[in-house]
Amino acid sequence: GLLSKLSELDSELIAVSERLEYLETEIATKEAQILVTEAELNEAQNQRDVQYQEMKDLIQFIYERGETAYLEVLFGATSFSEFVTRANYISKLEAYDRSMLEIYRETCGMIEEVKATLETEAAELDALQAEAESEKAKIEDIIAETSNYITIYEDQVEEAERLAKKYEKE
Repeated sequence: GLLSKLSELDSELIAVSERLEYLETEIATKEAQILVTEAELNEAQNQRDVQYQEMKDLIQFIYERGETAYLEVLFGATSFSEFVTRANYISKLEAYDRSMLEIYRETCGMIEEVKATLETEAAELDALQAEAESEKAKIEDIIAETSNYITIYEDQVEEAERLAKKYEKE
């Protein structure tokens, strides 16, 4: 009857409340993950900006000094062994330049990966929040239904009391 329905609603309310509590924990965890990912993204973007500026400065130096700077270094050698040493040095500089460019490309790729991760985490957070809202709506519905049953129960009790008083008088 009525009491078993109220007991059923109470059990349902407990289950939904526990689910909501779990979801709120998951939401907090996901929000923390997003903060970490955003920090990683900021760090990677800062690193990319530094690398970009370094490459820009290097390109500007080469442009302003031109290839003649390399030739001046080579032809400023006073011996063949110094010439070979300087040529080796220039070769290492060029290898370093290529390495810097590759590192910059890798950093840009990492930024794209982190952005994708951030988008995924944001979508997961939205889904958790939507589910939590749904659970909150269920709780409100259960409370409203319970309230209705309590009102019905109170009405039945009042009617029983009224009838009991009526029979007492007779």
